[in-house]
Amino acid sequence: MVLCSNFCVICQILKNISWNSVQHCIQTYFYFSEMPKKKAKQENPVEEKPSSDATTSLSKGKVRSVTMVTSNTKKSNESLRGRGKTRSKSGTFEPRLSEIPTKGSLLLDWVRRRMSYLSDDDQESSEEEEIQETTKDKKKKPHQPVSEDKEEKKAKPTAQAPKKGKKGKFDFEEKIIKLPRPSGLEDVVTLLIKARKEAQRLAEEQARLEAEGSAEVIEEILQKEEDLKKEKSKGKIIPAEPVKVPKEKAAEMQRKKDEEEKEALQKKQMKIQKEQKNRIDGLKSTLDIIRSIKDHSRKMRQRDKNDKYLLNVLDDFIHNNPPKSLSRLENYKWLRDSFRVQLREMMEKMTFRLLKDVDKNMNHIDLYIGDFNYKDDNFTLCLWLKFKMPTPLPNPRKGAPPPISLKIEYLKMSLDFPPSITGEGMVIRIMYLAYDHLSDTCKGSSIPAKPDYYNYDLETVMEKEWRVMKKYMVVGRYRAQYEQELQRHETNMTDKANYRPFSMAPPPPDLPPLSKFQPPEIDENGEIPEVPFTKLDPTPEEYAEVQEECEYKVMRQHLPYTPEEHEINLRKYIILGGLYIVNLFEQPPQPQHLVTIVLSVARFILPKVLIEVPFYEEFKTLPTTGEQKTPEELESALNLQEEGFARLISITITLPTHVMYLEPPLVCMWEEKQKRWSTKDIQDVKHNEEKGTVSFRVGRFGILGMATFRYGNLPFQTWDLRPDEDNNIIFQLTAAVLMFEFKIKDFMVTVVQFQNGPNNAMQDIVSKTFSIDKLAKILREGGVDIFPDYDAFCYVEGSCEKHWANEYMCYYNMAQLSICYNFAWSRWNATEGYRSIVMQMRIYNPELHTQKPHSLVLVTPNRASFINCAEVTPIFCRDPVEGSKFCCNLWYLMKATSTIYVRNKITTISQETVDTVANLLIKTRILSFS
Repeated sequence: MVLCSNFCVICQILKNISWNSVQHCIQTYFYFSEMPKKKAKQENPVEEKPSSDATTSLSKGKVRSVTMVTSNTKKSNESLRGRGKTRSKSGTFEPRLSEIPTKGSLLLDWVRRRMSYLSDDDQESSEEEEIQETTKDKKKKPHQPVSEDKEEKKAKPTAQAPKKGKKGKFDFEEKIIKLPRPSGLEDVVTLLIKARKEAQRLAEEQARLEAEGSAEVIEEILQKEEDLKKEKSKGKIIPAEPVKVPKEKAAEMQRKKDEEEKEALQKKQMKIQKEQKNRIDGLKSTLDIIRSIKDHSRKMRQRDKNDKYLLNVLDDFIHNNPPKSLSRLENYKWLRDSFRVQLREMMEKMTFRLLKDVDKNMNHIDLYIGDFNYKDDNFTLCLWLKFKMPTPLPNPRKGAPPPISLKIEYLKMSLDFPPSITGEGMVIRIMYLAYDHLSDTCKGSSIPAKPDYYNYDLETVMEKEWRVMKKYMVVGRYRAQYEQELQRHETNMTDKANYRPFSMAPPPPDLPPLSKFQPPEIDENGEIPEVPFTKLDPTPEEYAEVQEECEYKVMRQHLPYTPEEHEINLRKYIILGGLYIVNLFEQPPQPQHLVTIVLSVARFILPKVLIEVPFYEEFKTLPTTGEQKTPEELESALNLQEEGFARLISITITLPTHVMYLEPPLVCMWEEKQKRWSTKDIQDVKHNEEKGTVSFRVGRFGILGMATFRYGNLPFQTWDLRPDEDNNIIFQLTAAVLMFEFKIKDFMVTVVQFQNGPNNAMQDIVSKTFSIDKLAKILREGGVDIFPDYDAFCYVEGSCEKHWANEYMCYYNMAQLSICYNFAWSRWNATEGYRSIVMQMRIYNPELHTQKPHSLVLVTPNRASFINCAEVTPIFCRDPVEGSKFCCNLWYLMKATSTIYVRNKITTISQETVDTVANLLIKTRILSFS
């Protein structure tokens, strides 16, 4: 009874064993204590083994427990197995008999573990020690003859070696039921991170294999790197000790800085107000002209120049300095559209007045043909017609008249019309406008709505990322607990099959309900509960980064514009070089001069408008099949194609030289009903780069345009930002084709160099000073767009958009430090992903002939640091320089590594220059497009 009472005390102390299990163990003890030992030995002499006789001793209780399994107790085994399906109150997993240690020290550890004195990691390590100990005992067993019991053991599942990475866990050959994971615990981001890690591992393995095959090349590169490090060691940047500034002096410096910024802002506002006042004066004159444009075709030359200027004023108001009030902006747009309508009506009336009396207003080329030509900087008008002659008697011997062929020297343009257009009683008008007044009315030309992603600053983004990590830590802890519970349950599924009766612990329990592992609901801006640290895979930092990248990709899906069939996407292309308007009108009634008196009589037609001659020829393309055709069939198809081309209008245009076509343009026509540019009726387009011409065929009259790729100069090749001797900032930019050099001072930008152009277009802007908005407009109208919008990544290949908040902060820091530092392009920037900005940086003194070598800087949303890497190293290294301090951005990196002289000089740069440099860098986005 003493042993029984001690045994009950021990069982009650164990927290992981229920009271039902204690009663079961007591009954088992009384049952075996009454059984004579000699009888048990005679019945089962072979099955009494050291491993089956679980004889243990505790230091205080001296409890002995004997569990024996005989062949006569199979029925009791089955009954107890059925009873093992019930779950215990504690919800723990019961061990098998073979896992209970037989030695005193191991048994004591096993009891402590069952009493929850050890952590999960200690449990796994102690389980591994138990496995090793049991294997040693098995090796020391003496040789025994083969018996039926041994054959039965071979049929039973045996424990294998533990898997790699999972200590003390066994893998059984029999199938284990895999339960599904609860929803919300493992999302797409986690699976994406795991897939990326596996792909990265395979890439590293492939790189290692390739590196082994090119040992000589690596040796040479490493030697270059070592030489470069020796050169760098001479001018190595040593972190300077922070200077302690008194609080009063620091407050005074901050006050002066705030006053300078306020004064600069006031100057900028005064300048903007002055410019707006001048533009308002222009708007007043615009209204006056709209009221007075009716029948003033005589003042065409003067009015054309004023009209172009006023259109520019209106566009500048709408695009560059839009008013805060939406109603005022709509009024400006209405005013611009009304002005364009009035100009178009003026041109129609002017043409009508010229054609009212062709004998007086037209030039007589010969007796039958007349023309009219007028050319200005922004407007060209050409008319061609056949004078109406008395109808002759029919002559059957006279053949058909030759087709009309025109060569217009003013426009360097030729037109060949089909025989169906005879020109009798008709007028052909060719008009050229140097500006495009139609594209901004297309629905596909407007820039898409700006996503909220581009409105957040770095502080807001980092706060959001911190909340994502905190939420993931809460959810990840529940997920880790569930995975651990699931692994235990998978092991217990096997334990149920191997469960033996009269064991010390209750049968294995079932898996707890999923609701136990569901994380609590957290509001978007609510407080996030604190949880103990749990090692998660992926880490919270990796999870937050990948989730942000996924959100960015979803945002990018809504930016591209999807054009319809034959439509020109004006977010990708731009109508360049002006518009060509080709029309066919009926001749208005001409005045009849009387013989007796000086008087002429003409018919009066209302309304006084030109009447267009309908003409449309549809070209049907031959269907292409995969079947091989005979030479006769090919010749017949070519003849049909030539006949179809002969019914169309053939046009050859020499491309204008005041703009740059970096790629062969697309010929398109304006569709008034759909309000779009289309290539539907354009056929047989041919380009001649040597002559700079484009020829094509068209099946109708209308407005023609040349569309070219908007971002032909992207991505950039190199860039460089540095100070000069006059404390101005020099910005050099090498685009895909052109080379630029700008000098920045205060609010203005001077074009110093403009090279590598295909022609001499826009050379007049060199050595001239502009504002950034004015410069961007001039370059875009000339076909050079180096100021990409935020949807340009959808149409430019080879770009790598960076984290916008980090990129914006980096541009402003570069502008602040540009008076003392030289920043340059790095080849590692495009390959280091979305959240990493890599560039070269060094202290630059323009008065010295020899400068210090560049150092590579890595800027992330969390940190900015100099790194142990160079431009010539074969592999990129992200490790910071040894001994460097933690700096959150470039400004604090400067303060931690520069001297007092550099820090004092940086404070001398004007706020106007900082704003202009930052604005230029933000508009060009050199870090994302290089």
